[in-house]
Amino acid sequence: MTMDKELGSIRPSPLKNGTVDPVRAAFLVYLSDGSQSSVLQDALSRMSLEARHVGMLPEHLIIVLKDIWNGLPEVRAMRDIDEQVRLLEGAVTMCIKEYYRA
Repeated sequence: MTMDKELGSIRPSPLKNGTVDPVRAAFLVYLSDGSQSSVLQDALSRMSLEARHVGMLPEHLIIVLKDIWNGLPEVRAMRDIDEQVRLLEGAVTMCIKEYYRA
């Protein structure tokens, strides 16, 4: 973990790009068709497994997940905020389930 001097908070260590990139790609599939969540679930399962392996706390994993989500131009371009929140909440729930299943 690193200290964020500006915010005075602790930020989680980043996961490997080989783990984060598939989550980013799966989010794009999930955004285009929320019913196709199996691709996202698979990517979150791998990310959760790595997070547990390196001793990352679940709340830090959620921060990473939200950072990935908020970094997507497709998310920032969404006009329907309710839909954006609904999709993110679904992804967070899925991630938590995968973390504890891993």
